[in-house]
Amino acid sequence: MTKMVDVCDNSGDLRYAGLLFEQVMESNVFLFNATIRAYTHNQMYDLAINLYKQMLREAENQKLPDKFTFPFVIKSCAAIFCEVLGRQVHA
Repeated sequence: MTKMVDVCDNSGDLRYAGLLFEQVMESNVFLFNATIRAYTHNQMYDLAINLYKQMLREAENQKLPDKFTFPFVIKSCAAIFCEVLGRQVHA
């Protein structure tokens, strides 16, 4: 599924990527990261941040953010001038 999200990222079809993400019953950190990255690459910063927040809510299921998550979330925070959240994520 992660590869399909990457294809959607490259083609710019983020609506389909979002539908793919929603259909997965048990998403993992790789799928979260791929989708957050795709949203960030395509200037859908609010969706990237919302997905990051969802990832945190579901963290008890081994979906903790990792070193691949944070750069894209911080970039999204900067793009929408959300300094407070950017500082929280960075901390």
